[in-house]
Amino acid sequence: MPIGAPGSLLGTLSELIRLTFVFFCGSAFYLFRDRISYTRRGALIAALMLLPLMFSPPLAEPAFAAFGGYLIFWFTFAVRPAPVSLALNRADPSYGLYLYAFPVQNLLVLHVPGLSPWSNSTVALIVAGFLGVLSWYAVERPALRQQELVRRVCRRAATALLPAARPTQA
Repeated sequence: MPIGAPGSLLGTLSELIRLTFVFFCGSAFYLFRDRISYTRRGALIAALMLLPLMFSPPLAEPAFAAFGGYLIFWFTFAVRPAPVSLALNRADPSYGLYLYAFPVQNLLVLHVPGLSPWSNSTVALIVAGFLGVLSWYAVERPALRQQELVRRVCRRAATALLPAARPTQA
C-alpha cells in the first residue's frame, strides 16, 4: 500500500514499518546501553534464537534487528581484537577497500563469466584488500602527513590576503 506519490522518499507502508522497527531497535540499544551487558552467554542465546528465525521469512528481519543487533554490539564491545585488527592499527585500508571493491567485482563479472557470487566476493575481497593497503601506503598516508603543511600554507595565505585575519599586536 503506497503512502506517498511515486518516487516518494517514504516508500510503501510496509517498508516504513519495517525500517521504523529497525530504527527503534537500534535506538533501544542506545537508550539502554548502561543496562545491557554484553556477555558470552548473552551472545550464545542471541545466536541460538537468531539462527532458526533467519529461516522464517516474516521473522528474519525483526530477529536480525534484535538478536543480530545484540551480536554486533557484543562483537564490538566484548570480544578482544584479533591479531589482524591489531595489525590494522598501523594501516587503514578501509577506504581503499571501499573504493576498489565495486570496480573489482564488476571487472570480475565482465571478464570471468559464470563466477559464483561467493567466489566473486572472495576474489574481490582479496584483490580490493591488496589495492586498499597499496592505496593506504601510496596515497592516503602521505596525504595525511601533508595535512599540517597545507594548514600552515592556508593560514599564511589567509593572513596575507585578509587583514582581519592578522593577529593583533598588543
